Amino acid sequence: MHASRLGEHQAAYAKTTLEDGHGCHHVAPGGHCGEDDYRGDSETTEPKGRDTGQADAKEAKATKPTKPKRISGVTAAFMVLADAGKELGVKKIVEIAGEKGWWKSTAATPQATVYAAIIREIGTKADKSRFQRGKRRGTFRAVCSPERKLELLGKQA
Repeated sequence: MHASRLGEHQAAYAKTTLEDGHGCHHVAPGGHCGEDDYRGDSETTEPKGRDTGQADAKEAKATKPTKPKRISGVTAAFMVLADAGKELGVKKIVEIAGEKGWWKSTAATPQATVYAAIIREIGTKADKSRFQRGKRRGTFRAVCSPERKLELLGKQA
């Protein structure tokens, strides 16, 4: 019984559809299946491929105003120490960096963040580090040539 119903359905479908010359079926006579596109004979002037909108994105990026690049807490600490020319504690470093607008943090303990970063740099870079431990506990000083100091502070002044 199921097979006969399926056969009836197929027969009804065959009566209502027409096959054109290239294998497409139309429900109504005279419909267009886009045979030019199917055969690749299309003479459209549009470029092939999908439109990703990248040209528009590039234009939008070019017109968007750029913000100055934010510097990290470690770089700000180095700038503070190079500017001061003496060893300072981390609390004072963070305070001066905030006053000068070089680095601000909304964290509860920005001193701990900067301290950990300085210690990490001293540990990983050893002699090539920008920092040295000070004579007193918790203080640091910058290792910087006068030329580097002028270059660094000249950009931010």
